[in-house]
Amino acid sequence: MKKILFFSAYTTCLCLLCCFILLVMRPGLLWAVESLSVQPEETTALQDAAKSQASAEAVAIKPKPEEAKQSAEVKESASEQTEETTETKQAEQIEKQKVFLQALCKKLKLPLPEVVRIQDVDYPVPKPWAGNRVRVPYDTAENLALIPTDLTLDGMEIALRKEALAQLERMAVAAREAGITLLVDSGYRSAAYQRDIYERRMEEGLSFERIARHTAPPGYSSHALGTAVDFHPSGSGFQKTKAYSWLKQQAKNYGFHETYFKGNAFGMTWEPWHWEYRLIKKKPAEIVVAARKDKTEAPAATTNTATTQPEAKPAAEEKTNAETTNAQTTAAAAEPPTDEEKQ
Repeated sequence: MKKILFFSAYTTCLCLLCCFILLVMRPGLLWAVESLSVQPEETTALQDAAKSQASAEAVAIKPKPEEAKQSAEVKESASEQTEETTETKQAEQIEKQKVFLQALCKKLKLPLPEVVRIQDVDYPVPKPWAGNRVRVPYDTAENLALIPTDLTLDGMEIALRKEALAQLERMAVAAREAGITLLVDSGYRSAAYQRDIYERRMEEGLSFERIARHTAPPGYSSHALGTAVDFHPSGSGFQKTKAYSWLKQQAKNYGFHETYFKGNAFGMTWEPWHWEYRLIKKKPAEIVVAARKDKTEAPAATTNTATTQPEAKPAAEEKTNAETTNAQTTAAAAEPPTDEEKQ
């Protein structure tokens, strides 16, 4: 009985002690629970803070527009430098090939091949143009004048050398009196203009060789002299016109000649519309012979009483003829090359 009472008293005391401990420790336990628990508002705030931190890190990693632009410019510059290096190497290789070819031709005593550069590509000049490069006088540009619009097709602005233009106008007046109308559709063309013709036609898909069959390469066209004209219609049907028949008979009287006539030795296709102004002059040898003839005949016309003055006259004539010969020789040298000289 005593044991039961003792156990009961012990249990009671233990329960009272636990209650006392709970009462005393209750505020501390509540604080611990509150600190461990997270409210929904605080959770949202933490999530927002985490997102803003992540976006800040992403912005820090992403390059700025200025930096991206600078990077693109650097890449573009590097690409351009690479292209320039490649082009430079190609140009150096082409130059080396040219030097080697020139040395080889010189060693074998062969003529150097003629080339023209179009769109940064060198093309060999084909026949019949090869060996017939046109020598353009240095004063061509300053001696050009526009042909009157009533003599050009649709009033086109076409230039010609002044001396050729003067004869063209005289010839047009004579043709008009005969009931013939002469219209020019092409005159002076520079080498640069001739190159533009090739570039345009090559962009249309035509090859250099095909264009060269009917169009002179840059530097090989007589139009660069400013003395050549193409009469309308500049095509294969011009030989059937009355204008062509009249030119065949009368053009030489004004210094104009059919450049690429039928069966010409130059090897070009017949171009009846293409005429070139060439002033026909006596050869220097013929002038010298005439001067010598005058010198030998002059003493026969003198008398014995006046020997001094007649002897001075042939000397003056000889000097005049010599000056004329020199002038003609200089003019002949400055005169554009004829078809026979080209061949």
